[in-house]
Amino acid sequence: MSAQDHLKIASAEMMKASNQVRQEISDLRGEVGKLQKNVEQDVAQLTIMLQTREQEVKATDDSGHRSQSQTHINTLVRQIADRRNQLKLDQQRIQESIREKESLISSFDQQARSLQP
Repeated sequence: MSAQDHLKIASAEMMKASNQVRQEISDLRGEVGKLQKNVEQDVAQLTIMLQTREQEVKATDDSGHRSQSQTHINTLVRQIADRRNQLKLDQQRIQESIREKESLISSFDQQARSLQP
């Protein structure tokens, strides 16, 4: 096998690696979408619970029940904020991973081109 054949094979392997990383990026982008959907669903459920508790507070004259409901409302508000903050952190982590992989693709593509005779 000639040196040129080895270079062609190496170039093809670099392109193959580049395509695999592209697929990983696509998977990561899909993961972001799933995370967003899950958080939106969680927040919607928590918001319904929050609205129910708020209605209970307005409808009751019992100060003990009102206080308990208000405590639960505060907990729900924190949970909603926590879910949204965690989503932002997860999105940032995934975006950083995507940027690293895009850099890797660029490197692989450049190496593949440099190996072509």
